[in-house]
Amino acid sequence: MYSYNHVDKQELAEEFNEVSGITAICRSTNDLLRGEQPELEVGKEYEVTHAGVLRSCSYIILKDHSNRKYGAELFDIYENGRPLSCDEFCREGRFLAPYLRRLHRTGEHYITMVEEHAIPRALDEIENAYGIKILYATEYGSRAYGLETPDSDWDVRFIFDKGSSGKDVIEKVITEEMYLGEIDAVGWSIDYARVLHGQGNMLLHELMNSPKVYRCEKDFADQMRRELAGSFDPDTAIRHYLRTCIVSNENHIDTAFDEKSFVHYLRGVLACIWIEKHGTLPPFSFKDLLNATVEDPKIWAKIKTESYHDRRLVDFMTGTAGDFMSRYMTESLSE
Repeated sequence: MYSYNHVDKQELAEEFNEVSGITAICRSTNDLLRGEQPELEVGKEYEVTHAGVLRSCSYIILKDHSNRKYGAELFDIYENGRPLSCDEFCREGRFLAPYLRRLHRTGEHYITMVEEHAIPRALDEIENAYGIKILYATEYGSRAYGLETPDSDWDVRFIFDKGSSGKDVIEKVITEEMYLGEIDAVGWSIDYARVLHGQGNMLLHELMNSPKVYRCEKDFADQMRRELAGSFDPDTAIRHYLRTCIVSNENHIDTAFDEKSFVHYLRGVLACIWIEKHGTLPPFSFKDLLNATVEDPKIWAKIKTESYHDRRLVDFMTGTAGDFMSRYMTESLSE
């Protein structure tokens, strides 16, 4: 018989976040709405695997009863042994149900909270944890290209000076996932970033031209931009975009794949077209890049009949645009 407490796969994905370090001590087995929960034991400590804050109620899932959900009000909740107050659990946002987070992500208040408060705090925590100095931090990916969706997280990329910390773990790269997946932070030591640049990686060029900057040491940024000004090589840049944005997805060109993969694939193609024409770094904004590179009237006819920002250019999957992409990729890779 179906139980109101039962959790199916869809509900788990839409309403719950996987958590770690969270425990709950049962203080009551009597749920006012659902009645007695005889499988629970008052005073017993349980490991919490998932948590979800909804609009008017909050639930947790226990490791001992993995297919059932329980009202959070039945428990005293702890995080790494520290009491987690009701206000922290219900209002902080990191336990918010994924479907609600998607709605909030599109709101101006939520975006401001992440970009002006959560990200700077995350950068401070990284500096303190590793004993480094972050010289430059910026947005990289969908939110920098103007292609974000309600599911998009924040891809923060930074350059750091490891100074005298001497920790082997930060010899080259630091990778951190923070704010329950909202902020994906990756940083390179300045020495390693220069090595990558010398190998033809476009990392520094792109980071120093991102439209969203979260932290900037002016002297470092000015010096880096001066160094980069005379080092842009069109042939190297085209090989970079073909390798990172096209070759990695070449198996998808003749098959249906998700819109996000497709639009990033397309950006790689258009970046190569821009570089061939102008010999400079392509615009970060996908809209600007599209406007500057697509000239075929048949392609624009398709764009004008659909909202290319909302639909992510799905029409490019077929017809003239698909032929155009395949032709350019084949010709470019054969050279």
